[in-house]
Amino acid sequence: MITIKGKHSVLEALLSGVSISDITVFDQNPTGDLKKIIHLATQKGILVRKQQQKKFHNRQGLAHQNVMATISHLNMQPLSILNPTDHPLVVALDHLEDPFNVGAIMRTCHCLGVNAIIMPKDRQAPINDALIKASSGAAYYMSLIHVSNIANTLINCQKDGYWLYSGDSEQGTNLYDISVAFPTILVVGNEHSGISKRVSKIVDNHIKIEMRGHIDSLNVSVATGIILYELSKQL
Repeated sequence: MITIKGKHSVLEALLSGVSISDITVFDQNPTGDLKKIIHLATQKGILVRKQQQKKFHNRQGLAHQNVMATISHLNMQPLSILNPTDHPLVVALDHLEDPFNVGAIMRTCHCLGVNAIIMPKDRQAPINDALIKASSGAAYYMSLIHVSNIANTLINCQKDGYWLYSGDSEQGTNLYDISVAFPTILVVGNEHSGISKRVSKIVDNHIKIEMRGHIDSLNVSVATGIILYELSKQL
């Protein structure tokens, strides 16, 4: 179960059709978005509770806009759903730690039409409210594929015809010179250590973004967005 907070997160969850078990509104006379949330929830037969604002503020703080909801899970799918027709471009996460980075990557994926993400079950940022908020609700629309071993999974995807690419700040083909073979999986490495040595040996090509400033690397979610945008133009 995941508790989500804030008008936008709860409203987007209602609109997306994700399974919501209950909603709590901390306002006895709701208006605007809160009123819309209650209306949509009632239409869907979702339990809505109302509580006093003071109790909520003392316990949760003012930042959560007087509403929270409980969702059972996001759209978890098996690896078998991947196919070149429906998923010509996929993202795989190699043990990212920061839920804000993962959420930002999901937002970029959704906006660029990438609808599946592979991620390991262990040593990976948790799927929580912070991640969902960072995704601006995009997490509700993604097919999330949890796997036990990311390297073995990528090897199996190669056998099924997928080409593997990864970002690398030090080596590889310049992003603007590369011609991508599809279907493709873009492997995104850990914020601190990058992709693992085993995964690095598996990928078919490394992609480098040329830096022009004094800082020699980008935030992982920013780099992923730049690479995904360029790859998506070749689809």
